[in-house]
Amino acid sequence: MDFYVPGTQARLVNVSVNIEGTKTYDREINGLLEAMKYMKLDRAELVTQHRHEQIEIDGKRIDIVPLWRWLLSSPEGHG
Repeated sequence: MDFYVPGTQARLVNVSVNIEGTKTYDREINGLLEAMKYMKLDRAELVTQHRHEQIEIDGKRIDIVPLWRWLLSSPEGHG
């Protein structure tokens, strides 16, 4: 995890330019899942260069968002 934003709507944010390789993708997703479990959060964000998708694993949601979209969205609307 790269960033943890505490508060009533605490957020985990990880940043990786390119997650196209299987090893990189797995490392980023598994790292976020582990941090989400530890912090007791159900949602996290993975900011990338181009990729945009939403995945759910074991009731946990990870929003994969391109940097330009993440920068233009409000904190409440990230994802």
